[in-house]
Amino acid sequence: ESLKRLAANDFRNEAKSFKISGTLNLGGDITMDVMSGSSVEIATDKGTPRLGTLMRDKVYNFDPARPTQNNVILVPGSIVTYSGDGTKAIQSATYSNVYIKNDSPSNVIFPTLMDIKQTLAFDVPSAGYSAGMGTTVIFSGEIDQTIPRMMYYNLETEVASVKTITPANGANLSPVIVNGTLTIGAASTLNASDADIYLTDVGGLGKCIFCDGIFKPGTSTVHYANCTINDTVAAINYYNLDLRTACTRPNRTFENKGTAIGIAGSFIPGDAVCNVTNSTVEFNGEGLQECPEFTFYNLTINSAAVSNNASNIDPANAVKLTGDVTVRNKLTFTHGILNTDVNEVIVSNSSANAVGPGYYKSFKDASFLVGQLTRRLPANLDGSDISTSYVYPVGNDVGYNPLTLSSITTV
Repeated sequence: ESLKRLAANDFRNEAKSFKISGTLNLGGDITMDVMSGSSVEIATDKGTPRLGTLMRDKVYNFDPARPTQNNVILVPGSIVTYSGDGTKAIQSATYSNVYIKNDSPSNVIFPTLMDIKQTLAFDVPSAGYSAGMGTTVIFSGEIDQTIPRMMYYNLETEVASVKTITPANGANLSPVIVNGTLTIGAASTLNASDADIYLTDVGGLGKCIFCDGIFKPGTSTVHYANCTINDTVAAINYYNLDLRTACTRPNRTFENKGTAIGIAGSFIPGDAVCNVTNSTVEFNGEGLQECPEFTFYNLTINSAAVSNNASNIDPANAVKLTGDVTVRNKLTFTHGILNTDVNEVIVSNSSANAVGPGYYKSFKDASFLVGQLTRRLPANLDGSDISTSYVYPVGNDVGYNPLTLSSITTV
């Protein structure tokens, strides 16, 4: 009843279920078309059909020269369910919806490629599932999609829509683990929600994130977790950025591609040995952020927070140092306060523009340093240069009071 013969060699599943509990043998020149809203259930312990390419229309041409291609044609809105006992091998295909049910996660073998246009769902918690070495799972729908929390090898988002990692919403959900690469394709947006994302770089590529689209960090934490590979820390916006690993002194290289490594929450370098040359780190949170002892190349303060009231600057509502910080190239103030507390900022670049100016417009709109700033000046200045000045953009809770030095003499 659920199959309709369209022509001599074509069948269509019209908005009803079709369960394959034995080998589907349509013959070399027969194709079944699973229409939008229809579902096909594959009991993998009984037999497996040959899935074809997802098609956007209902018209296709059978190629007699390739008689075993596309026994089952999937169209947008169709559902493929994998069921059955024992080992369950998922086929490489482009799916609208794929549902994996009634099995232990350890029995599921993921294919080389799964391209998901709508949903990937499980009837047990997704955390137990693991996509093996070399598997790529792509979420490429034109609609917004939810990405399950599980272990991936390569995880990729494509097409101009938002892909959101399943929010925990207070529940104790497992992390997302990416053992290969996380790719955010051009025009796509990955919303990390509140997930912990572990990048393990098992393949040893040295770069875990490729981002040509938008990474929305939410309140997530990205962990660069490989011990032995000098992994690149991608120049994207993070909420919490964690460079700690289970081993001591892992190597990390901060990416330099013209955009900053943004941190809106916590920066946790641990004992990582970091190559920061030509990189920029920007603290861009909305409230108090703590900055540990670290050596930056370029450091930018761009915090939304300045004051909690209309009468004074609040140094506690700032980027606050918990250790001494060294800036090798340039310290820039865009918005917000840098509070050194009992620590200091040391700028080792002796150029006049190594420290940018601060400003004050109101208690809600200001940017400068509260605390101690040490900057290196050029040697052998004789006091004759009246055009070059060296600014110390400092202030306190009532305003901006910069110190500017010019016509100075050094030894």
